[in-house]
Amino acid sequence: MPTVSRHSGILRYDNYYRPEAVSRKLGKFRECRRISEQAKSGNSLNLRRPNAFLAAVAGVFGLGLSYLYIGRGRLAFVPFIAVFGTVAVAGWTRLIVEPAGLYISYFFALLAWFVSIIHPTIVAYKLDELAARSYNRGWVYLLWIVSSGLIGSYVAENRASFFGFEPFRIPAGAMAPTVQQNDLIMADTWYFNHATPKIDELIIFDIPDDPGTKYLKRVVGLPGDTIEIRDDVLIRNGQPIAEEYIQLGESAGRVLRNFGPVEIPIDHYFVLGDNRHRSKDSWFIGPIHEDLLHGRVEYRWFAWDDGVSWSRFPTKLTPDEN
Repeated sequence: MPTVSRHSGILRYDNYYRPEAVSRKLGKFRECRRISEQAKSGNSLNLRRPNAFLAAVAGVFGLGLSYLYIGRGRLAFVPFIAVFGTVAVAGWTRLIVEPAGLYISYFFALLAWFVSIIHPTIVAYKLDELAARSYNRGWVYLLWIVSSGLIGSYVAENRASFFGFEPFRIPAGAMAPTVQQNDLIMADTWYFNHATPKIDELIIFDIPDDPGTKYLKRVVGLPGDTIEIRDDVLIRNGQPIAEEYIQLGESAGRVLRNFGPVEIPIDHYFVLGDNRHRSKDSWFIGPIHEDLLHGRVEYRWFAWDDGVSWSRFPTKLTPDEN
């Protein structure tokens, strides 16, 4: 309660108008007003005491579900807008093709998700009771969890076309030492909408005989080039190429050390793995048609090798422009 000074007779605002006190009383006032409006409408009141722990758990299982639990239905959609909006803006503005853009956008997306759990949990802790809404039912909560999960999965599966990027985890060592097993890389999936592959670029592509699986290789030949390999030396248009990035090692299968010469057809690209003897590439499957291109690799944003390999990320993986 406010107190009166003996000397001035002026109300002191020491405790009553502290920001946290105002916020707490404002929340209670709003809830009381909702209860009053419901009572005036002639509807029977179903009061309940919110549980802060359940509010937090709800936010973990469903994005925005915590707000639904505490009767703030409109706010339940805000976390969706914040999380997916952050990722969308990062993709559409092409900030995502730089490592800093990825880290910043993921930070703000995670922050939005965290706030969507903490804020309703605090509200639930401070409220003594609130009027149950028509959507405060178990089946509604379950429907929200399933729907948000399906929406999230759909967006994640189509982020390459929706937002123009896609992260990948490398499951094998066919591109070692440049890209190693368990590295996490980022691909620009809109890059080939306005450009064609260049020599030494790392590209993601599909092959017809392995649907659903994407491959990562290096471009070593363009349409019209003549490619051959002699004793593991790449020869392009009659000129030996110094490939400082390749790794030659033993293979469990048949090792090819000589190939070609072949002329690359129009709209096709010749690709090879840096780990030359452990790679399924154009030696075996032939040149790659441009319709099978999925994206250009931009950078490595995380590396794991019996622990976090801090020295290997972030690392740009695009060739020098000059």
